[in-house]
Amino acid sequence: MSHVTLRSGSVMPLLGIGTWRVSEVQDVNNLIKNALEIGYRHIDCAAIYKNEKLIGSALKKSREDLNIDRKDLFITSKLWCTNFKKEHVRGACENTLKQLQLDYLDLYLIHWPVAFEHTGYDLEPGLPRDENNKIKFAKVTLQETWQAMEELVDSGLVKNIGVSNYSLPLLLDMMNYARIKPSVNQIEIHPYLNQNDLVKTLQEFDIHCTAYRPMAYGDASGAKLIEDPVIVELSNKYNCKPAQIVLSWNVSRGVSAVPKSLSRGHLEENFNSYKLQLTKEDVDKINTLNKNKRFTDPMKKLGHCQCLIKELI
Repeated sequence: MSHVTLRSGSVMPLLGIGTWRVSEVQDVNNLIKNALEIGYRHIDCAAIYKNEKLIGSALKKSREDLNIDRKDLFITSKLWCTNFKKEHVRGACENTLKQLQLDYLDLYLIHWPVAFEHTGYDLEPGLPRDENNKIKFAKVTLQETWQAMEELVDSGLVKNIGVSNYSLPLLLDMMNYARIKPSVNQIEIHPYLNQNDLVKTLQEFDIHCTAYRPMAYGDASGAKLIEDPVIVELSNKYNCKPAQIVLSWNVSRGVSAVPKSLSRGHLEENFNSYKLQLTKEDVDKINTLNKNKRFTDPMKKLGHCQCLIKELI
């Protein structure tokens, strides 16, 4: 399986490319060019990455060079937390579309379920603080933000809307007020944080899960997921790279993934991961690696509101 059909009927490739922390012009150009040449059609962006203008230029050129129709691409972006008020949501989306040189987004996500004070569409700063270095939160409900997201679908600016970093309680609450149900929840998923219960429950609600940071990172000891003995053992069994085992594990569970790599070789390997057919026994073996270990930790930046954010994620 290489694609998934969302609740709207839109078809989303299960493997895409992440663009977080890709900021150099040449890196962006090479990433987009190589990815599209290899066959990727799913590109994951976000306003807070502050590289959408570069991505838009690279995407336009590569599309023209490779003669790729817009309808054959699946482009995701995310609404940053400083633009959660109803009067700011459309402007933020339109700014992203302008940066990406697109007429519409295939998927637009609420990036994190917490609102900060508005700082302008250039997100300077993206994390507003007062004179005491405390976060400046905004008085806006997630319901207000979601209703503004729904209006983006009504206006044709966005094909699908969803969320990112939402817990099950937040999603269950959303079901009580959402006129348009979320198509996707993008969350951190990898064998050390398999999120099995959340994935299965969301699938019952017809909410697709996308994994970011699917390869995890090394822990304090320097250990890496792709060097885990179980992953290495399976890569030898299937005669493939360890990263392909990790991505195939996600695909086997019906979870899409947006790994990032600037290496063309790694991009090619990642793209071909969906072709692997892991046995149920091997999927279960990978599931035993779960440590509930999270590598994306906003608490480090949010300081005094650690307890609040820990509950949200």
